[in-house]
Amino acid sequence: MDLFPSIGLTICGLVFLFLITLMYVSKKKYDSLENTIYRFLLILTMILLFIELFFVISMGKVSSPGIINEVLARSYILGCIIWFTCLIVYIWSLGKKGISKDKVRKYKRNISIIWLLVDFFLFIISCLLPVSYVGGNDDLYVIGGEAVYVLYLIGFVIIIILLFALLNNKAGVELKQKLPLYFAFILFVSTTAIQWIIDYDFNDLTYIFTVAVVAMYFTIESQDNKLLNELEKAKDEAVLADNAKTEFLSNMSHEIRTPLNTILGFSESLLSEKTLTKEVVKRDTQSIHDASVTLLDLINNILDISRIESGKEKLDEKEYSLQSLVFEINSIIASKINKDAIEFKINVNQDLPSMFYGDQVKIYKIITCTILNAIKYTNYGKITLDINGTLDGDNCLFEFVVSNTGHAMKTEDFEKDFNDFVKLGNSTQNNIDSTMLGLIIAKRLVLMIGGDMEFKNETGKGTKYFIRINQKVLSFDKVGNIFDGADKNDSSSVKMLDLHDKNVLIVDDNNVNIKLASRMLSQYNFNISSANSGAECLEMVKKNKYDLIFLDHMMPEMDGITTMKLLISSGYSIPPVVVLTANSYDGIKEKYIKDGFSDYLSKPINYKELSKLINKYFGKEE
Repeated sequence: MDLFPSIGLTICGLVFLFLITLMYVSKKKYDSLENTIYRFLLILTMILLFIELFFVISMGKVSSPGIINEVLARSYILGCIIWFTCLIVYIWSLGKKGISKDKVRKYKRNISIIWLLVDFFLFIISCLLPVSYVGGNDDLYVIGGEAVYVLYLIGFVIIIILLFALLNNKAGVELKQKLPLYFAFILFVSTTAIQWIIDYDFNDLTYIFTVAVVAMYFTIESQDNKLLNELEKAKDEAVLADNAKTEFLSNMSHEIRTPLNTILGFSESLLSEKTLTKEVVKRDTQSIHDASVTLLDLINNILDISRIESGKEKLDEKEYSLQSLVFEINSIIASKINKDAIEFKINVNQDLPSMFYGDQVKIYKIITCTILNAIKYTNYGKITLDINGTLDGDNCLFEFVVSNTGHAMKTEDFEKDFNDFVKLGNSTQNNIDSTMLGLIIAKRLVLMIGGDMEFKNETGKGTKYFIRINQKVLSFDKVGNIFDGADKNDSSSVKMLDLHDKNVLIVDDNNVNIKLASRMLSQYNFNISSANSGAECLEMVKKNKYDLIFLDHMMPEMDGITTMKLLISSGYSIPPVVVLTANSYDGIKEKYIKDGFSDYLSKPINYKELSKLINKYFGKEE
C-alpha cells in the first residue's frame, strides 16, 4: 500500500506548521493569557501531526495493528480532545485582555484544573470504544472507528457552543479575530460532511487543526498586527491626553479669569478714582487681596496636579510633630472660613503620640483640601476635624474624619477622578473649580503615601470624609491638649521687631519685585538696599556689610545659584542668604540649602512666612 495518500495532508500540515513556528519564534511575543494558550495549541498540533505520521509509517511496516499502533491511536485521540477543549479556553481568554498578572496566574491555575478533569472524563469514554486502522476503500491507514466518533461529536458540540459565544459576543471579541475561527469551523463541518456523504474516511483532523492554527497566526496572533495595534492605541492615548490637557486648560480659563477680573477691575478703579477715601482703598484692596489668594490657590492646584500626572511628585519624609501639623491646618482653615456662618473645630485624641516620621506636607495638603471641599458644600452649620489613631508597634494608623452639616456633595462627585474632571467642561453644568481639583489632588496624594479615603453622605446628618494614613512613631509621649494656652495662630501675637540698625540687601532683576519686598520689609524698619543682577550683588557685598540678603533665583546672565557660589568663594563677609523663587515643589528647599543658601522663601511672598523668617534670624515670636 502506498503511504503518501495516507500521510499527504499530514506532511503538508507539518511543512506549514514548521514554517509558521520559525516565524513565530523569530518575532517578539507578548506575555498574555491568549498567547500562552496559542503557543500550547501550536506545540500540540505539531505533536499530533508527528503522532499521525508515526502511526501511518508503523502501519505500513506491520501486517496487523499491534500495541504500538494502539498507543499511538489512543494518544492521538487524547491529543485531539485536549485540542478541542483548549480552543474553548482560547476564545474565552480573548475577552480577558487587560487583566492583571496576578489574575492571569489565578485563571491559569483554575482553568488547568477544570480542563484536566473534562479531558480525563472524555478520554475515558473514548477508551471504552474501539479504534479502526483503515479507511477510504480500505486502502488508507487512518485513525478511525467509534472512538474517533467521540472526537467528531465533541467537535460539533464545541462548534455550537463557540458559535453561540462568538455571536453573542459578551467577551467583546472583534470581527477580525472571529474570522479565522469561523473559517476553521466551516472547514471542519464541510470536510466531515463530505466524508459522510461519499463514505470515504481519511486523516483530516490534524490538517484542519493546522489550517486553524495558521489562520490564527496571520490574524489574531499576528505579532506585527499586535504591534501596530499597540502603536495605534498609544497614538490614540497620546491624542486623548493632549486633548485632555487642552480641554483642562480651556475649562480652567473661567476660574482663572474670575479672580483676574476682580484684581484688574478694582486696580483700574483705584488708579482712575479722583477722590479716594481710606474706606474705599481698604475695601477695594481687600477685594484684590481675596481674589489674589483665590488665584494663587488655583495656580498651586494646577501645578500640583501637573506634577502628580507627570509622575514628578515624590515622597519627602522627615520628622514632624502632630502639634505643628494641627496648628498649620487650623491656621489656613481659620483664614478661609466664614466664622459668622460656619463653626470650625478640631478634636485631637490626647493619647496620640507627639512625634512622627512621614511626609507632613502631603498630609497637610490632603486634609486642608478635604476641609476646603467640605466648606464649599456647607453654607452654614459646623465643620469638624476629628483626629484619632490606632497604635501597632512603632506605627500609628491615623484616622482623620472631616464632618460637615452640608448635603450638596454627592458620592458620584467625590468619586470623580482627574480624567473625569477634564471632561466636565463638555457638560451643560460646568462646575469646575479649584476646590474640586483640590479634592482630586488629595485623593491622589493619599494613594501616593499608602493611605485610603472614603466618603459617606448621611441623610439628615451631613457628610463625612474618612482619611486613613499609616505613620511611623518617633516619640510615644502623649500629645495632650494641643490648644491649651494662648492661640498660636493669632498673627497679632507676633511682636513686630524694630530692626532699624540692620541692613538688608534685596537682589532681583524685576524692580516691581524689589518694590514689593521693600514694602513688606519696611515694617521692620530695616535699612534696605537693592541690586538688579548677580554681578551688582557681588560688588555691593564687597563694599558694604549686610545682616541679611534676599537673592532671586531666576535672573539673566548670572542666576541666583551661580551668584551664591561666587559669594561663597569670594572670601567676603557673607550674612545669611535667603533664596527668593517661584519654585515651590517638595524637596526644593533642601536643594537650595545644599547649594549654600541659608533659607528659602517662595514667591509670591507670604507675610506670615516672611515674619517667621525675620524672627528666626533677629528675634523670637512671642
